[in-house]
Amino acid sequence: MIQLKTMLNCIDNSGAALVECAMVIGRKGAARIGDRIVVVVQKHRGTDNAGSSSANKVKRGDMRHAIVVRTKAKSQRRDGSVVRFDDNACVLINKAGDPVGTRINGVVGAELRRKQWSKILPLLRISPIDRSALVLVIVMSSPKSATDEDTRGKPVEQITFRFCSECSNMLYPKQDDNSHRLQFTCRTCHYTEEAQSSCVFRNVMNNAAGETAGVTQDVGSDPTADAGLPPNWEVRHSNSKNLPYYFNTTDKVSRWEPPPGTDTEKLKHYMATHHSASTSRPADGPVPDGKIRAAHLLVKHEGSRRPSSWRQEKIDRTKEDAYSIIRGYEEKIKSGQSSLGDLAVTESDCSSARKRGDLGYFGQGDMQREFEEAAFALKVGEVSGIVETASGLHIIERLE
Repeated sequence: MIQLKTMLNCIDNSGAALVECAMVIGRKGAARIGDRIVVVVQKHRGTDNAGSSSANKVKRGDMRHAIVVRTKAKSQRRDGSVVRFDDNACVLINKAGDPVGTRINGVVGAELRRKQWSKILPLLRISPIDRSALVLVIVMSSPKSATDEDTRGKPVEQITFRFCSECSNMLYPKQDDNSHRLQFTCRTCHYTEEAQSSCVFRNVMNNAAGETAGVTQDVGSDPTADAGLPPNWEVRHSNSKNLPYYFNTTDKVSRWEPPPGTDTEKLKHYMATHHSASTSRPADGPVPDGKIRAAHLLVKHEGSRRPSSWRQEKIDRTKEDAYSIIRGYEEKIKSGQSSLGDLAVTESDCSSARKRGDLGYFGQGDMQREFEEAAFALKVGEVSGIVETASGLHIIERLE
């Protein structure tokens, strides 16, 4: 149990390495896994991770909110099994309950990866209202007997942490309202993918559904239109994700990236015609406090964090070529020849292209540092110059 003065390892990339519990929120006694606490940073982790938007903001002596993710004391899970860890650990969060850091790392995480004896499970936040808000927890699964193995499940081969392929922020588990399956979604650009395993979902939600639930062929598309795909491939639409994907009618396989041999020019015009959505306000009501809304056009290159997109399976252009391409788009926008939204539909390497580049609302710490600084510096209606991040090259337009 976590009490006052208890020391905890911080296992995210917020910049904190060791913290001390200063208050347990919502409980008079001790905190358990999933409980919220207030901590004081005792040791700062030296990092040169440019991808972390918060690594330089957390310093020794800072008082922060955190979620307990590991305790040395035994903890009973919802399925009745009991887990115990070798250390006390937490991840820092802001007052809204969102993680300050994104990547789980450090000595403890590296040791778990080396031994390959753990897996990731989501733990429901203690709240009767928001059942979709989940916190990722590392759970050890080293069975001591056949009974333990039946209860806890077999250890997986390695730890896998999920991050958005477009904006590199953490993906959060949630329940799909239509298919009742576990998904991982990005709160920034709304990228979504299916969970690789359903064991998490069974333990938390005790529900299941068929693999094809919520996925249908896009009835709005013209079946005679040429999408530029190889034989036996077609574009379909996922109702649960609200995104197009590629399906092979012979092999019955699907994928998010276009298959090899795709004519990218034909594909982008097909997607612009049949799979683009108009830009509209995400929801009625006032703009959330401390948040802005922006759209962007992304051009990736071979050095990008993930050199592939909905337009191209493997992006092999050099950074110099990417700069040349995006400068051309910048000139078109500045001259009024085209708008950022119009160009994003066919030219952006981000999945937000179908929404004219609209990323929705985001706040400080939600995006990569370079992107965030450029976006917040804009006035409503202004368009940035070229912004370089680990994801590629961006042009940003502030919408609200």
